[in-house]
Amino acid sequence: MEHRPPLVKHIESFVDSSTSPAQQAENVKAIASLLKNDVITMEYLVREMQLYLTTMDHILRARGMLLLAEVLVHLQAKPLDHTSIHTLVEFFTEKLTDWRALRG
Repeated sequence: MEHRPPLVKHIESFVDSSTSPAQQAENVKAIASLLKNDVITMEYLVREMQLYLTTMDHILRARGMLLLAEVLVHLQAKPLDHTSIHTLVEFFTEKLTDWRALRG
């Protein structure tokens, strides 16, 4: 059996269309908790989600973007550091200039 880190399991479970809304919410909370407790960084999360955030499959990409947005909502009380802000701004700026991501 393949061993996957907990973060990857939560990401894959969230983007899986068969996952229940309740389980999706648990995945979001688990990922937000990893960020809040400084177990992972925002940059690490975005890198791990790269496949889902850049795929040409617009359904998977939308689910990846939704996951990222949901996690950010859970982090409202935790200020992001300069590196995290830079990573997010850079990522979303690149997506805005990528017509394929916008027309998906």
